Amino acid sequence: MQFTVLPVRERPVSPVPGQAFLVRDNWDDYSFKTTFQLLCVDPGGKIREIGAVKIGRFGMAAPARTPLPEGFDRAWSWFATSSAVQLIDHGGQGHGSAMDLQAVEALDADLAEFTGDIFKYLAYKGQRGYGQQYLRGLMLDGKRKSVEPMAARLGIPRQNLGHFIAQSTWDYSEVMRRIAARAVAVVGPTAWVIDDHPFVRYGHGTAGAVVQHCGEREQHLCQVAVSVHAVSGRGSTPLHWRLFLPQRWAQDPARCARAGVPSGLRHRTKQQIALDLLDELVAWGNAPPLVIADSDYGTNVAFRTGLAERGIHWLLAVQGDTVVLPATGVPVTVWARRRPSISVNQLAGDNRYRARRFVYRPKSADHPARSGWFVAIPIHIAGIIERGYVAKTAGRFLPERTLLIQWRRKHGGDVFAVGERYGCVTSQPHARGHLSRSHARSVSARVRVACSRVKTASVLVRTRT
Repeated sequence: MQFTVLPVRERPVSPVPGQAFLVRDNWDDYSFKTTFQLLCVDPGGKIREIGAVKIGRFGMAAPARTPLPEGFDRAWSWFATSSAVQLIDHGGQGHGSAMDLQAVEALDADLAEFTGDIFKYLAYKGQRGYGQQYLRGLMLDGKRKSVEPMAARLGIPRQNLGHFIAQSTWDYSEVMRRIAARAVAVVGPTAWVIDDHPFVRYGHGTAGAVVQHCGEREQHLCQVAVSVHAVSGRGSTPLHWRLFLPQRWAQDPARCARAGVPSGLRHRTKQQIALDLLDELVAWGNAPPLVIADSDYGTNVAFRTGLAERGIHWLLAVQGDTVVLPATGVPVTVWARRRPSISVNQLAGDNRYRARRFVYRPKSADHPARSGWFVAIPIHIAGIIERGYVAKTAGRFLPERTLLIQWRRKHGGDVFAVGERYGCVTSQPHARGHLSRSHARSVSARVRVACSRVKTASVLVRTRT
């Protein structure tokens, strides 16, 4: 089999049956770009998308991109056709194994215990059996995870599996509740991260699909789901998620009916969906230790207010033009004008000299140490919308927050930012003055870059209460 390497986003021209293509991907994994999209041409001349593969070599120094020739054959030792394995070149000895049916069967005991727990509320034995088969199909290799190709890989009738997924009467929320409980027990989260996840689509008839921001593809036809991830030093895992239905879809009942959208589903903003997910997780018996989100949520006053009303501690990214008032310990009423309002960007520049250096990820065998210069400033968020929300409360006092700002270097570097994100605001009031080492130790503050799996560049602060 002949392999051809293509640039980012390019498609094969004049494909030949039996040929394979590796399309470069700009996914940045800690400054390493080793991901490729594997395409194969079947005997009928149709291009099949196999999935993502990672190809690397020991000794690569960041930043680096995997150096591949423009073409090579099957004898080249780095390559294996698996979307579930990372490929490493050991000086000419290629290693890599896919999760095939035999590997899944070796996990039958663990899988039976897992499915026995999450599906045990189902009334019929057949439903529980096909629930286990469905999970086996998801674990097997293969680009498509729809019913027909999974049934073919499992060797079971596709009608039976399709009936279990599409028509069988079982409550999916109970399955999600049980999975969330098991995930929390394994991960031991120090924070919950809320984020948006786009799913690229190529048909306008897919439920909720519109042209919108789609990660590295920028503007593209995609669906977007709002998710809540549990993160800790052990890893990250999704706890709950829900599809975002754009307003143009909600205003077109006929289009929703054709796509199978439930008739009672209405448009809700992403921030409202996130609060709904948190409410459901809390109702399931899970308490969020700390909620983290990017500036799409941090700049939304209704979202911040909703978290505060629920008694949830939060750390949210804000933009540089957010209007604030430096807090001095004296209560500030909603419409007070005793001190001029300034922006987060200006406040960051005025307090840079007070920054202290912290190592938020120690050096390990796989990653170098990472550190930054931080300052924490007590503030009142004083925008017009914020004041309007607070004016409806009994006390009408602007709540005190803490603005956390990070620089890569104390001198000669910009504020650590992604897009227009200039800092993070936390719901917990801070001690007066700069972020001292003694105060940091007293609350066991550990600043970490949020888990790359959920692609959030906000900063996590883990506190011991």
